[in-house]
Amino acid sequence: GIRDANQAEAMSKNAQAMFRMVFDKSPAASKLYGAKPLAEYYGRNKKKSELLSFLDELEKIPGLDKLDLQILAGDSLSFCDVATAEPAYKEALNVAPGDPRGYTALGRFYERLGRWADAIAIYKRYKELAPTDKAPLLLLANAQVQGGDAGEAAKALGEILAADPANPEALAMEGLLATRMKRYDEAAKEFDAALQGGSVNLH
Repeated sequence: GIRDANQAEAMSKNAQAMFRMVFDKSPAASKLYGAKPLAEYYGRNKKKSELLSFLDELEKIPGLDKLDLQILAGDSLSFCDVATAEPAYKEALNVAPGDPRGYTALGRFYERLGRWADAIAIYKRYKELAPTDKAPLLLLANAQVQGGDAGEAAKALGEILAADPANPEALAMEGLLATRMKRYDEAAKEFDAALQGGSVNLH
């Protein structure tokens, strides 16, 4: 009842005060790291105005990494206002168009929303940025598998495995793709090969 609501509000205020203290005490070199708990608190609790004020405060601090700040803005805003979060992520690409972190952050944002076509488009741009890097290919292949584009996913995975036949993430994705196509024997072999190759991180 009312008592429980009051207790919950008091706990929330205590958490906010604690996160603020963590930020205030963070040294300059790790200020953005110290800002993350408070920014996420505002976002998760739908305190958009407080979050925007905090982000404005961060922008005025000299020396902060602009790309990391934009990604933090997108991450925290995504909890309370997707429409505002998306431009924040896109601004990260403008701030540092050659840095893969912006492409990864925006792509994963689209993944969380199930917007696979948008995720695929961003990962293709990332791949153009780093054509010899397997990281964008893995992200692209995963988005294509999840988005149901089996043919393109198979091409991306084939490209990865041609260069690295024991890549566990690619083998696991091939297993997932085979499962979706109901080729269960093939899927079992791919998953077994992936496990033999080490840890697998499919999100």
